[in-house]
Amino acid sequence: MRELKVLVACGGGIVTSTYVSSEIEEIARKVNVKAHVTKTQLMNLPSVAKDYDVVFVASKYHEEIGVPVYSATGVVTGINEDEERENIKKVLIELSQKQD
Repeated sequence: MRELKVLVACGGGIVTSTYVSSEIEEIARKVNVKAHVTKTQLMNLPSVAKDYDVVFVASKYHEEIGVPVYSATGVVTGINEDEERENIKKVLIELSQKQD
């Protein structure tokens, strides 16, 4: 498995993305996926996303940026949290098994 480059974005790029980043790192560790997680602001996504394998957002985001974008809002709000964590786990596993 290869190391994934994961980008986490929220409005300010600080508090919420820090929390989500740590949760994604923990999920990745539990499923033995190597992941380098970076955080940013939503407004930066169009210019930086191309350098990553996947983006997780902590709020609504619908723009096309050339890489897969998934919600991580439930990790923060607790709404559908278990389902969202399972989705994050599935995405990390699938992407880590892809060949370049």
